[in-house]
Amino acid sequence: MLNTVFVALAILFTLQVFKALHLRSRLPPGPSGLPILGNLLQLPTSQTWLTFDKWSKQYGPIFYLNIAGQNTIVLGTHKAAADLLDRRANIYSDRPEFVVLNLLTGGMHWAWTHADDLWKRQRRGAHEALSAQTAKEYFAYQETESIIMVDQLLTDPKNFLAHFQRVSTSLSLSIIYGWAPVLDSDHPTIQQIDHFNRHLLVSAVPGSFWVEFEYFKWMKYLPKWMCSWRQDAEKRYSRDSVILEGLSANVQKQIDAGDEITSVAGKLLQNTGSLFEAAWNSTSIYSAGSETVSLMAHDYFSK
Repeated sequence: MLNTVFVALAILFTLQVFKALHLRSRLPPGPSGLPILGNLLQLPTSQTWLTFDKWSKQYGPIFYLNIAGQNTIVLGTHKAAADLLDRRANIYSDRPEFVVLNLLTGGMHWAWTHADDLWKRQRRGAHEALSAQTAKEYFAYQETESIIMVDQLLTDPKNFLAHFQRVSTSLSLSIIYGWAPVLDSDHPTIQQIDHFNRHLLVSAVPGSFWVEFEYFKWMKYLPKWMCSWRQDAEKRYSRDSVILEGLSANVQKQIDAGDEITSVAGKLLQNTGSLFEAAWNSTSIYSAGSETVSLMAHDYFSK
């Protein structure tokens, strides 16, 4: 039995190699890599964009990477990104399969899912809740947070990075869930949500899980007892979904009681009609909003 399994895996692996070699002849130029692993070991664990910028200057604005069998095209200029992802969005807007990330989110986080009907509904809902016209309703939140941040920078300038982290988190919670300003970043709920977001980002890094590589996709069919990564991801989803869905459930309670405060979650709940979908759409938006500003500030001032 074991011999049959090994032979089947060897045949599958050989077919994958021939497929990759055939495809490579029709792909853009890029740095040469190692057999099987490709360019995986050449990717830095931090400030990856600096390496991408160097390769973009060397190989052109569109170059190719092989990340352990996962064919990856990197767009190194705004023009290249706009030409392919904006003007030809119908062709290039889909995503590869993220096995672990979809286990962590129940397949509901639109940053990691295929461009199917669910993804289209979520993106449409997010666009309506964050349109230029609707965004004007959130200006009061921004003004309040700006005043608080200026005061914190003046009274405690040494901890300016912490202030950036606080304001991005607090503003995101205000806009998305209608929270009052949060002055303490150690709030238990914030810690839990941020831990969820950081774990997603770590899991998205190439090399975090072998099952994400094209050559090892077969691992997703293994029994659960053989896959600690699956067990861990499913446990995290069970725990995190209670917290994340609970945030939107609280907004729904306010709506039912007539005490609704302007928020993205409120608009999604009213337009979607599904607490589950609205909750995970709100989570997806929060993941993007809370991390972007603080990470940009950290990377800029850490240079």
